[in-house]
Amino acid sequence: MKQRTVAEIRSRVADDGRDQRTYLRLRVEKSIELKVGTKIHAGKTYDIGQGGLCFVVPELYPMTKGPATVSFSDADFCFKGQILVSHQPKFGDQRHFHFQFDDVIDLATMAVVMGI
Repeated sequence: MKQRTVAEIRSRVADDGRDQRTYLRLRVEKSIELKVGTKIHAGKTYDIGQGGLCFVVPELYPMTKGPATVSFSDADFCFKGQILVSHQPKFGDQRHFHFQFDDVIDLATMAVVMGI
């Protein structure tokens, strides 16, 4: 079986229109607090990248797109951004939400947030 580079895999995914992300996301579960308006909700990340993250917060559904703030429970970081969309997977997983950071985070910050 031929070994493929990450760039090759990403270019194939982007070419078929299923993934529009600029930055790779890494699967990691971290506790978060999500502030939407004046309400704060506890949740968990599903994955994270320099441009945004995917998270699960069960009590948020139904939810519309819009501005929000994400804070990480075990790191002193708070990121402003936009909730773009939510999805209900076909098989088993909980509804999850996509969040885009207002400003791209650098790799050093991402490493601290991820705990590496």
